[in-house]
Amino acid sequence: MKIGVFGGTFDPVHQGHIELCKTAIRELDLDCLYVMPNGNPPHKDGRTDASHRLAMVELAFRHLEKVKISDYEIKKETHSYTYETLSDFRKLHPDDEIYFLMGMDNLSYFPNWRHPEIICQLARLVFFGRAGYEQISEGAKQIAKQFGVEPILIPFDWDISSTEIREEIGQGTYLFHQLPFLVYQYIIRKGLYGCPAVGEYDSYEENLKNYIEEKRFLHSIGVAVTAYRMAIRYGEDPKLAYFAGLLHDIAKRMPLEKQLDLCKKIELHPDEVAYPKMLHAPAGAGFVKKKYNIKDKKLLSAIRYHTMGHRDMTTFDKLIYMADYIEPCRDFDGVEALREATFCNLDTAIIKGIDTTILSLVEEHLKISPVLLEVRNDLLEREQKGC
Repeated sequence: MKIGVFGGTFDPVHQGHIELCKTAIRELDLDCLYVMPNGNPPHKDGRTDASHRLAMVELAFRHLEKVKISDYEIKKETHSYTYETLSDFRKLHPDDEIYFLMGMDNLSYFPNWRHPEIICQLARLVFFGRAGYEQISEGAKQIAKQFGVEPILIPFDWDISSTEIREEIGQGTYLFHQLPFLVYQYIIRKGLYGCPAVGEYDSYEENLKNYIEEKRFLHSIGVAVTAYRMAIRYGEDPKLAYFAGLLHDIAKRMPLEKQLDLCKKIELHPDEVAYPKMLHAPAGAGFVKKKYNIKDKKLLSAIRYHTMGHRDMTTFDKLIYMADYIEPCRDFDGVEALREATFCNLDTAIIKGIDTTILSLVEEHLKISPVLLEVRNDLLEREQKGC
């Protein structure tokens, strides 16, 4: 068998790590790849607690075939040296071919590691990064000359670093092209990297599973974390935005009769009755108020108007409205442009989003709610007046 070993601090794990593993499995034809968070590396301090880093890695790689998560180094109380780790892995895989994966930046440092000659005896060295530069070729030649092994160089261009992500987390940007959204949810649940923690809503999240299916549940998590990011960008309460995003679709799968019953004390727009798919939004607000005794007007309004919108939406209303459009699970033509627009100008993004919806409805030969046009035209008029 071909066994890969990929270690790192993973503080936090990001999409670059995931893509590197996919590339390694494909290019090296690996049968198994161990992803191993460092427990106590001798060259780094000030790390996030190992239990958190392990949990984030488990979330990031939960569905990647052939990947196994190893807690070997995290369990060690002493410093973790690669030659010791690989020595133990060799005992577990005496007849297998082991590949040790590293970033291309380690080429020049590798000779200074603890017992690099032992590492070279235990595993094939594989370096990933921007291949082709003269210094990279020289580094590979130096390793071959010094240790008598030919390292494998695999071109890999993914310009993401955990350090940059830690710095960006405090800013209001869309980062789910860099960071798996479930990893980000873990970060804000636990309050890591200076984020306001949302762990107090865990019980609501667990209860939500009783009302919606798995796909809709993941969508709701996506809306929650996106709304949290948008709230940072637009100066709203990120925790309240997360909570509203989490619960926004709670009535989505309830029978129509139940939804109508929940709307008894809510003034409905005629279109919400005429277009039953819109009814889950006011029904959701009614359910959240009744079931959880939540009376926060901002939260209830955002849930109530997240599908249809209205002409006088607040910034908080708009957060949930657009988070529902662009959350990480969404995949349609133009979604990336819409995400970029959302984190640039919220009103412009809503107009673009409504345009996308209208075109889709026209293509499917479906009715268009006049409310969509009212919201669009009002925002367009305000935009043109510079309001």
